[in-house]
Amino acid sequence: MPTPIAPFHSSDDFTSERAPNESIARLAPTPQRWLRQSYGISNSRQNLFRLGGLPSWIQGPQFPVVPGTDRKMKFLLQFDSLAGFCWGSGGMLYVFWDEDSRITCHLPQYT
Repeated sequence: MPTPIAPFHSSDDFTSERAPNESIARLAPTPQRWLRQSYGISNSRQNLFRLGGLPSWIQGPQFPVVPGTDRKMKFLLQFDSLAGFCWGSGGMLYVFWDEDSRITCHLPQYT
C-alpha cells in the first residue's frame, strides 16, 4: 500500500481566503475557427495556449479522474511548450480541475 511521506496539509499551505488584491479579467467568446486546433498542423505558428474550451491533444485524449472516484476532471487550461517554455523536445502541459473536491491535476504530453 502506498503511503504519503508528508501530510497533505501543513501550516505552510496557502489559505483559501480571498487575495487582498483582486483583478478582474474579461474574456471574449472564442470564434468558431479556433474552437478546435490540431497540434500537428499548427506548425508552431499558432498560439496553442488555451483557457477553457477543448484541449489540443498531442498523443490523444487523457482525462484524469478524481482520486477515489470514477469522475473525470474538467479541462481548465493548456500551456504550449514551443511558445517559450520548451521542456523536452516540445509538448503541452494540460491542467484539469474538479469543482467538488477542489483538486487540480496537470498532465504533460510530448512530441
